[in-house]
Amino acid sequence: CLTEYLNYLTTIKNRSQLTALNYYTDLRMFMRFLKVKNKLVDANEDFSEIKILRP
Repeated sequence: CLTEYLNYLTTIKNRSQLTALNYYTDLRMFMRFLKVKNKLVDANEDFSEIKILRP
């Protein structure tokens, strides 16, 4: 779903690859934040180590 959205940004909305990459980075950070907020992961876990996809 995220990949489809990024493709939409670059093809339909004519946004640059860099813009799509920045959206991707921001969305990943937000998803990680939600996991911590909803106590799906330990709050002390390194933010960069939190996986955003289900196993």
